[in-house]
Amino acid sequence: MARLGLCLILSVGLAVGVLFAVDPSLDLRLARFVHALKSTGALDRTEPLIAVIRDLNVYLIVSVLALCAVCITMQIRRRSDTLPPVRACILILLAIAIAPGLIVNAVLKENWSRPRPGAVLASGNDSSFRAWWDPTGNCKRNCSFASGEASAAFTTLAIAVVTPLAIRYTAITLALLYGILIGAIRVAAGGHFVSDVVFAGVISALVVWALHGLIYRWPATRVSEEGMRAALEAASRLVLDRSSALLRTVRRAAFGSARRRPSVPDRVAAESSAQARAAS
Repeated sequence: MARLGLCLILSVGLAVGVLFAVDPSLDLRLARFVHALKSTGALDRTEPLIAVIRDLNVYLIVSVLALCAVCITMQIRRRSDTLPPVRACILILLAIAIAPGLIVNAVLKENWSRPRPGAVLASGNDSSFRAWWDPTGNCKRNCSFASGEASAAFTTLAIAVVTPLAIRYTAITLALLYGILIGAIRVAAGGHFVSDVVFAGVISALVVWALHGLIYRWPATRVSEEGMRAALEAASRLVLDRSSALLRTVRRAAFGSARRRPSVPDRVAAESSAQARAAS
């Protein structure tokens, strides 16, 4: 099934990539259609709901990050079968950090200077439009390719792939639908082209697929729950030891220098005492 999943991810990426490369204007036509729909006021009633869903998406990702961090800390201190496994939490944290955090927001959006559809349509100059594969453009930062919010939403696939097998495929379907929903909202808001959303999903899905293989599937790299727990315990002890050593060094440097250098009143008193002894 893992191979089938990879084939589906690559097929979607290849098909959409070729389609929007052969006809780049398709992206612009879809964006213009959504913009015209908004201009008629047809989407006005949905705007408050869209704003709420976008906020909930941010809260969801932040909550998942915090919950995973807390669970890892608690599992290291005392193992509990009622908490999510350490391996699952590590996979989720890495997926969010790598896909939307590193690849999409830090690398692509800051270096792939594709203008957002709202900016292109507002300028009235279609020549500023760039195809998905063209990194040149007049956007300076936080550009259109790819969608960070959609990428974050699609990383809920990391949660889905570590659910029990009985509900795993249902969870994967729900995660995909959630990612599509957030992507559609970003397209409707004029923040992204359709290709931005699709490639955000492809990137997140590939990262989740690779991390799941590294941690769970591939014999050369997979790690047992006990092995992951032991590695984290060793890492936490190392960090604590290094932090304690650094703190002791700073404390010795601060208090040692304070003991070696007397204060101004002490120096004045010592000089007065020495002068009194010399006069007598």
